[in-house]
Amino acid sequence: LWARDHKFGSSLPDRLQDFQEHTEKHQEDEGITWWPVQSLHPILPEEIMDLPTDEDGSLVLSPKFPCTSLIASAIEESDEAYQAAMARRFADYKCVSRIIEKILRRSYQRIAALCANQDIPSASPLVKHAWLAFRYIMRNHIYLFYDRHVDHWILCCLYGVAKQLGMEPEVKFSKIIEAYVSVRGPDL
Repeated sequence: LWARDHKFGSSLPDRLQDFQEHTEKHQEDEGITWWPVQSLHPILPEEIMDLPTDEDGSLVLSPKFPCTSLIASAIEESDEAYQAAMARRFADYKCVSRIIEKILRRSYQRIAALCANQDIPSASPLVKHAWLAFRYIMRNHIYLFYDRHVDHWILCCLYGVAKQLGMEPEVKFSKIIEAYVSVRGPDL
């Protein structure tokens, strides 16, 4: 999924990079935020630190994400080549958005399962902050996922957050790996 292999043509990392570049270049022209996708938009108070701001420093709480009506209005105003490009981009956006939603859902389930295996309750700050760290990486450093398995970053987020929180008893990386093997099974 995350591999950059030329035999597959335009891979997911290429699409994500295209969305990022297009957002940086054309944010003012179109007013549409292509990256991060809507499912990665900050939803918790702890995530407000990376929300965009206006010139006067006030928070922009509602970026314009691509939707059918926004794309239709952009398509109506333009020529046929632009219409085709926008329709293709919107189809790609919907596909990427759906993939990101599934990854977020699965990552939270894995984090909760790994913590439950180590007798850490799901209401623990470790679960919440590990998931926040994972979402932050996906939103701001998506390139870290290229040619890596998503579970690598889940394990790293768990370990890093556990170290920062100073969990008692100490959460060791070897224990996280043991929990991962027991949750996922020995035939990874």
